[in-house]
Amino acid sequence: MRITNRTTYPTHELRFLIRFAARGQSYPRLTIEVVPARQHATGTAWYWEQHIVIRLPPESAFPKQPWRRHRGGVMNHDWADWREAAVALAAHELMHIELGSAYHRSHSQYAVEMICEATEHLVLKNYRQALA
Repeated sequence: MRITNRTTYPTHELRFLIRFAARGQSYPRLTIEVVPARQHATGTAWYWEQHIVIRLPPESAFPKQPWRRHRGGVMNHDWADWREAAVALAAHELMHIELGSAYHRSHSQYAVEMICEATEHLVLKNYRQALA
């Protein structure tokens, strides 16, 4: 997994957070770009290209409620800071990569998002417990 940081957040910390979100999985072809955002923390995965972009706003934008394109998810939490947003978004987008094209073609977008959001929720819970 190759991680590129274009934000002002510390690269070593972002790498740690993304690897935490990977849950021990290896992604040899995957590239992840972390780029600045103005207001919303978001992520996008292109599973056919093995590429993820995570957009993180400035620290002043937190705490923040996750922005959802697909409504009706399992999310019931806020991100306290950029670190939680990075872990949560990485976990969500990595699950899109893991599911791959066969799953995306055979299931509804809603079903795919529910799996990714559930993974995000679990990884964020584990991250918070690790800090406690």
